[in-house]
Amino acid sequence: MLGNQLAVFPDASAIPEDKLPAIAREMAFSETTFVYPAEASREHQGVRTRIFAKDGAEMPFAGHPVLGTAFALWSVNPKRTATAGTSLTLDLPAGPIIVDFHQRDGAWEGEMLQPEPVFAGAHEATTLAPLLGLQPDDFDAVFPPETASTGRPNAIILLNNRDAVRRATPDWRALEAYFAQGLPETGIYLLTRDVENPQAAFHARKPTRTGDDPVTGSAGGAAIAWLVKCGLARPGERLVIEQGSEVHRRGFLSGSAELVAGKITSVRVGGRAVRTISGTLTLPDEFGSNTESTTSITPFD
Repeated sequence: MLGNQLAVFPDASAIPEDKLPAIAREMAFSETTFVYPAEASREHQGVRTRIFAKDGAEMPFAGHPVLGTAFALWSVNPKRTATAGTSLTLDLPAGPIIVDFHQRDGAWEGEMLQPEPVFAGAHEATTLAPLLGLQPDDFDAVFPPETASTGRPNAIILLNNRDAVRRATPDWRALEAYFAQGLPETGIYLLTRDVENPQAAFHARKPTRTGDDPVTGSAGGAAIAWLVKCGLARPGERLVIEQGSEVHRRGFLSGSAELVAGKITSVRVGGRAVRTISGTLTLPDEFGSNTESTTSITPFD
């Protein structure tokens, strides 16, 4: 099994709000999403969706849950056809995200337009290296790390090879203290041009406090925006990023960004998903009996 798992509750309207964090912790995937189909936003006509991480924290935006949830809802849409693409809007706390569906190489893919990128400053390799258990010469000598965000800030760090990516052992307390000087809750996203699959342009790893995230759409979008900004990718070029090998869940995401009048814009990230498990979660009687079925999605397979 490849890619990043996601638990989707397609109708969470009967679940008490205070139980959402506990359910996400019980599912123990990187994220769990809760959908409220009867509460479509009047302004955006999007389906209200909430995202919770496996530690129970709510997330205003995350890339892989957006694509996985959209796939889960779209795959049972009777309006879907075998020849025509369509779209679906999720109304998140961070704002509406549109996911477009199209066919590529005989398979359906979802692609979302992420929020406009924000670049929040470069970092010295000599500063970050000890915080990651690496040496400064593990870092690319031309392109220094830089914080970028298309909804969630990450320090995009280009390393020389996969060995350096694998050896990185973040000191989270020290990293959080360092990033608190700029954007709190900044994550790290490690990149290298040393790839496993020749179809990929970059190999990536997303360490977190609770373990590696197998595939990360929000960080991937920020990375693609940064790559175009640095001239490491052409505007509009579709890049494939491989991720997850370090935790034996290799997946792929693809994306592009445009450069218009010196500004990076139109950051798009996409991938594929498949439904792997369906079931029913039963809450104790005092919470109102059964909830709607859960769906495990593996995006970017």
